[in-house]
Amino acid sequence: MPDLDYRARRRIAVEPFVIARRLPPDDATLLELDALAGGNIWLLTLFLEELFRADEPSLHILDLAKERIVEQQARVFTRWARAIKSVEGWHLYEKIATSGVMDLGLLKTGAAELAQRQLLEYHALIHHRQDRRIEIGPDLFREWAEGNGLIQGTRRSTQARATEGPMPSPGTYLFDVAISYAFPQGDIARDLAAKLRQQGLKVFYDKEVSPELWGVDLTQHLPKTYDRACRIAVLLLSEDYVGRHWPQIEQKAAIAHAIRDGWRAILLVSVDGTNLPDIPPSVVIKRLNQDGTSLADVALELVARISRTSASMLERT
Repeated sequence: MPDLDYRARRRIAVEPFVIARRLPPDDATLLELDALAGGNIWLLTLFLEELFRADEPSLHILDLAKERIVEQQARVFTRWARAIKSVEGWHLYEKIATSGVMDLGLLKTGAAELAQRQLLEYHALIHHRQDRRIEIGPDLFREWAEGNGLIQGTRRSTQARATEGPMPSPGTYLFDVAISYAFPQGDIARDLAAKLRQQGLKVFYDKEVSPELWGVDLTQHLPKTYDRACRIAVLLLSEDYVGRHWPQIEQKAAIAHAIRDGWRAILLVSVDGTNLPDIPPSVVIKRLNQDGTSLADVALELVARISRTSASMLERT
């Protein structure tokens, strides 16, 4: 995975959980996982196995997995270390590890230096980023090398890697998900927003941005939010929802978005069995607390849709 950015590596880590209908690790855990594996598909697989076996994937599980993987794979790490035969090779590795990410222009371009860099890249101990910079590979190997006195203490490369940030929303969307609901379903909307944010998604939930809406003409702002500013709109349907003024405004904007960009841009969730008229029968309506559908299932469906959308956009770029 040397040529993949964090967004693509995150998608690879999330997909096994989505396929198994499980909520993937939160974004903090995925950032740590990405740093520990550092673009090495073999290490990523080992860590994903550990997370997948756990009832709830978390940073704590990763900490336990680190010790186990280092103990089990010490021979592999030793072989990687032997591959960097020269003092100059270790010096180059240490130099990149200290900053985490380096511009190519700061590295020497002689034949010997190029050969050392290619050797490090071959073993995935460093790799190129899409912005034409060199990034340190697995943090797990870097920590092992420090612990064995092969390099001096370096600054943790996660900080440099984290400058790429959590998975950004491709395109121009301000929000991954916008939640539309009636006031009596406010607790459900709040809980759903929390679950989605745990997955690193950008969520519009009006109670959390209410100070930003003071003095704003909501008749103009809300339609833009549910039509143009979000990738997917979630409508929490209920008897209260279909009879209230503001949900009707949000609903019309969300449906306009769905008609324009495809019905994957809207998710209908019925809280009490209420349906919307004039919706094509092919559009699935999730019925909360019926047929075993929980709020976590709704969050998982949204995570899966965002993941698939990101994947298709990456393939086009």
